[in-house]
Amino acid sequence: MSKKKKKPKSKGTGLTKLLFEFLERHPDKAYNFKQIASALDLRDTYTRNELLKRVKKLVSEKRIKEPVTGRYQLLEDQSEVYEGIIDLNSSGNGYIISEQLEDDLFVHYSNLKGAFHKDKVLFIENKHFKKGNKTEAVVTKIIERNQNTFVGIVEKSPKFLFVKPLSSKIHTDFFVKESLVKKVETDDKVIVEIVNWGNANKAPEVRIIENIGKTGVHQTEIHAILAEYGLPLFFEPEVQQYADSIDTSIKEEEINKRRDFRNVLTFTIDPTDAKDFDDALSFKVLHNGNFEIGVHIADVSHYLEEGSILDDEAFDRATSVYLVDRVVPMLPEILSNKA
Repeated sequence: MSKKKKKPKSKGTGLTKLLFEFLERHPDKAYNFKQIASALDLRDTYTRNELLKRVKKLVSEKRIKEPVTGRYQLLEDQSEVYEGIIDLNSSGNGYIISEQLEDDLFVHYSNLKGAFHKDKVLFIENKHFKKGNKTEAVVTKIIERNQNTFVGIVEKSPKFLFVKPLSSKIHTDFFVKESLVKKVETDDKVIVEIVNWGNANKAPEVRIIENIGKTGVHQTEIHAILAEYGLPLFFEPEVQQYADSIDTSIKEEEINKRRDFRNVLTFTIDPTDAKDFDDALSFKVLHNGNFEIGVHIADVSHYLEEGSILDDEAFDRATSVYLVDRVVPMLPEILSNKA
């Protein structure tokens, strides 16, 4: 039922590295030879015999242990657990950034344990192999997901429905388990919600919660960008109500606290249809013939009370985002365009 995962291309890896990667994914368990060979998908007699030799050699070198005769396990001192954030790239591989370690660690896609970009994970170091001069990491547990909704394109087959994520940092398709939208077709862009994260052999299962529209249509593409990057179309009612209640008039006592430049040539450099005038320049000839150039920045803090719901909203949005046909403002229009 699940669709085969897309795997980034990689070069062949040695038996020893494959063995350590397997054991480090399961540091608390001991496995017999047949279980290890099966997990590594080793089917021919020559390779299985070669693996057996490697296992025996590693035990003799005290690089792995044999707690019970015929069962093999990673040494405890090789599996100290750290916490970090996954930073994936378009190849499917990535790095783990941890405050507990000085350097970030390379992580191969096969050692992600189903983690996605920016997920918080527990991991161990694979000290036996390195990517360049960086130690490799193996994810042991996902402790916090960065997001659970995604944007993707519908792929329909006679029996099943899949969604291909737009993000280049996700290397698996999603199997559609259910849909809150009555009708979706191939090439529709949709928003999905994860209902089952799947595993190494099974694609994540999702429900479709919104059909944005057909791929290639202008409105569809704009709304897909907004959804992909979590850009809100509107302000929550309580935030908008709070903003509308702010008195934007400038009182005489406030003017008296500030330097008055109203008699100095002051101007903005903006398109003719601009509404958000948040900075300006002023020009003045001084008595000694020098020129005074002033740089003026809008004093948003005059209207924005620290700790208010509007302050929290502005902190979350961080900045205004300019798209081809619209702006996603940091502050409601009464402040960004009319104050």
